[in-house]
Amino acid sequence: MRLSHFEHFAPRCPACVWRARGADPSRAPAFDCAPMPALALERIESREGAGSDGGGVIVHGALRCLDCGERFPIIDGVPIIVADVNEQLRRHSGAILRRRDLPSGIEDFVSEAIGPDDASARTMLYTSAYAWDHYGVGGVGGASGSGDDGREEHGDAVRVLRRLTEMAGNRLGGARGVQRVLDVGCATGGASFELGAMVGELACESRSASELGGGLVLGIDMHLAMLRVAQASLRTGVAEYALRHEGVVYSRVRAAVEARRMRQAHRVDFWCCDALCMPFASASIDACASLHTLEAVANPAGLLSELARVTRGGEEGQGGRVLLATPFDWTQSVTAMEHWLGGRAAHAPHGGDGASVLEWLLREGAPSGSGIDRLRVMERDDMNWRVRLYARATTHYRTHLLACEVRDPQS
Repeated sequence: MRLSHFEHFAPRCPACVWRARGADPSRAPAFDCAPMPALALERIESREGAGSDGGGVIVHGALRCLDCGERFPIIDGVPIIVADVNEQLRRHSGAILRRRDLPSGIEDFVSEAIGPDDASARTMLYTSAYAWDHYGVGGVGGASGSGDDGREEHGDAVRVLRRLTEMAGNRLGGARGVQRVLDVGCATGGASFELGAMVGELACESRSASELGGGLVLGIDMHLAMLRVAQASLRTGVAEYALRHEGVVYSRVRAAVEARRMRQAHRVDFWCCDALCMPFASASIDACASLHTLEAVANPAGLLSELARVTRGGEEGQGGRVLLATPFDWTQSVTAMEHWLGGRAAHAPHGGDGASVLEWLLREGAPSGSGIDRLRVMERDDMNWRVRLYARATTHYRTHLLACEVRDPQS
């Protein structure tokens, strides 16, 4: 965790926010957590680096709410800032305790023993898919031992992000510029690195002393295994992960983060936060990107409400940007069917089409007081996005893209 990001994003205690606001995300727009107690740094167990680039990274330590006393650990550089810390640690204990010093041959023994249906095996599968898209395999040794070097073209997440930025007029924060950017559902962090590079380039183009020192990007997710890949990549410049070949056969990959992105890596950090209850003050963020996250939360409309809440509004051309990409790939295990945006109600006028449902929701169907109506669509598009499952299987999505501006309620 970078101290620069901790100071600028000023996280509130999520436990206090949850108790005051309740579990219903629809209450988010009317609830500003700015008056809630801010977290304080309780202790630092270990850190790496120091100096003018954000004070280095706190690798292990703890945060504390001075009001309720709740404590939030920092593990492998990732602060876990969620309402129920104990539940998060229980659910992800395997990822937290997973050894990284075992030879690949010994890891193969373990993988075969636990089989493909174990939670840790599913974690490896998802991490492989996202990390391959974000970083590929080249640069530091590549993949080995699988018969598949994984060198088919990757990087669809970044291509989608670049297209969304174009749709937003190449101005992440509107006419007022950008100081704070969120990557909501950042997974292994590739899009966050790209956002950091974009912000750095914008700052250099502006030649503004205040902007040259600002412009921070924060990637948030609930998936600790992926966040550890992201945070380790940030600290070392190398993304290290297991690339799936077939079944439970994986190969270790060490892929270099692109030099252009590493030059601006001091602008980037990664935290564990709940997208449906973000610990940030209302209107404190200049731009939010959320790629393939809408269908990965329990309440998609609640996510839209939270994005509208935390993003700074304004008159036309002045408001912050919200960049969305979704293939509407709904699953009951993640999102109860009554919360799906499309994929059901074929008899309705929208015919169950997710893009039509989302358009209706943003235009006129938002629940009263949800804040979703503040998201004004600037442009829509569709793009291909491939997700590599293993050497012989790739899922092809036709992902729906929306670039939105957040308007003040009266505008």
